[in-house]
Amino acid sequence: MIKLISSIIKEFHMLRRDKAALATLFLMPVLLVFVITFLQDATISQFQKTRIPIIFINEDTGELAQSIENGLKAADYFELLSQYNGKKISDSLAYKLVAEGVYKVFIKIPTGISRVLDEDAINLYRQKVSPVVQEQKTGIELSTQNISVFFDPTIQKLFKTSILDALEKSIEKVKSKILLKTFSQEIINDVNQLSGGMIAIGTDSINLTQNDLDLVKIDQQFARKDKIIVMPNSVQHNVPAWSMFAMFFIALPLAGNMIREREAGSLKRLLSMPISYGTILSAKIIIYIGIAFIQFILMMLVGLIFLPLLGTPVLTLGETYLGLILLVISSALAATGFGILVGVAATSHEQASAFSSVSIIIAAALGGVMVPVYLMPAIMQNISVYSPLAWGLNGFLDIFVRGSKLWAVIPNVLRLLLFSATALVISSFLFKFKNQKI
Repeated sequence: MIKLISSIIKEFHMLRRDKAALATLFLMPVLLVFVITFLQDATISQFQKTRIPIIFINEDTGELAQSIENGLKAADYFELLSQYNGKKISDSLAYKLVAEGVYKVFIKIPTGISRVLDEDAINLYRQKVSPVVQEQKTGIELSTQNISVFFDPTIQKLFKTSILDALEKSIEKVKSKILLKTFSQEIINDVNQLSGGMIAIGTDSINLTQNDLDLVKIDQQFARKDKIIVMPNSVQHNVPAWSMFAMFFIALPLAGNMIREREAGSLKRLLSMPISYGTILSAKIIIYIGIAFIQFILMMLVGLIFLPLLGTPVLTLGETYLGLILLVISSALAATGFGILVGVAATSHEQASAFSSVSIIIAAALGGVMVPVYLMPAIMQNISVYSPLAWGLNGFLDIFVRGSKLWAVIPNVLRLLLFSATALVISSFLFKFKNQKI
C-alpha cells in the first residue's frame, strides 16, 4: 500500500509540473462544451425566431385564397411580402427577384380560384352524389386552376418541403370546408325537389362542419420510461458528449508521461526497486480516474449553472446517481487503458500525440459526439456501435434524456470495462515483447 501511495504521489507531481497538460485536461473541455452548446442553442433559438421571406401575390379575394394566406401566416415560419423598395411587386419582378436569389420563393394566387372551387364542388356533387337530374351527370367537367410556386434553385429541401406542406394543408382544409357546405346545401335542395316540398329541410337540419370530420388527431409525445418529461436540447446532448471527449483526451498526457519516463530512464530506475509494474500502472489509473471525476464535475457545473446564465436550458441529471458514477468510472478506465496502450506502443511524443488525437477525434465523430448517430449514413451507424465514446454517450443519454434507471446503463458500463481490460492486457504483452521488466 505504501508503494502504491508513493507512486500516486509521484504521478501527481509529474502531472502538476505539466501546465499544458492540465490546461488540456480541464480548460479545453469546459471551453468546448461552453462554446459549442451556447452556439448551438443560440442557432436553434434564432432559427425558431427567424421567418423565411416569401413573395406572396394574392389576386383572389375568395375563401380559398384567404385560407392559404392565413395558413402561411399561422405557420409562423414565413414572412409574406407584397412590396419591394416601397412598391408593389409585379409578377415579372417577383420572378426576377427569385431567379437572382434575392428571395427564395414566389407564390401567386390567381384571380377566381375560390370561385372555381365553389363551382367544382357543386359539379362534383351533381356528378357523383345527386340522385336527381340524371341528364346533368353527363358532360360535367371539373375545372383546374393552378397556384404558381417558384423556388430559388439553391433553396434547401427542408424549407421547400415546409412551404409545400403549409400550402397543401391550407388548401385541403378549405376544400373540405367548402365541400361540406356545398354538399349540405345541395342535399337540402334535392330533398325538397324530390318531395315536392312535402318534406321541408332547412339549413339547420344538416349542420356538418369541418370539426365533425376531425375524428383522428395526432397526439405527440416522447417515449420515456417514467412520467418525467425532459425535452432533448443542446445542453442535454453536448454536456455528456463533450464530457466523454474530455475523459478520453486523458490519453494524451498519460501516454506522454509514460514516454517521458521511458526516455529519461526513470521507469528503469523504478523497476529496479522492489515495486511491480502493476503498482506503477495502478497509480496512474487512480490519478487519472480522479482527473476524470474532476472533469465530469466541471462539465456538470457548466450545464447546471453557467450555461443557464446565458439563457440555455438547465441540464437535467436524471434519477440514478449511482449509474452516473459507474459510467464515469468505466469511461475513465477505458480512457486510461487506451492511454497506457498508446504510451507502451508509441516510440516518441510526436507519434503518441498524433495517433491519440486523431483516433480520439475519429472515435468521437463515430460515437455521436459531433453529429448524432441517427443522422449518419447507414454504414457509419453500423460502425458507430464499436466506438467506446458511443457506449459512454449512450449511457449518459439514457440517464439524462430517456429517464432510464441503473440497470439500463449496465450494458454500456460492461462494454467500457471490457475495452479497458483488453487495452491493459495488450499493453502488458507489448511491454513484455519489448523486453522490459514487468
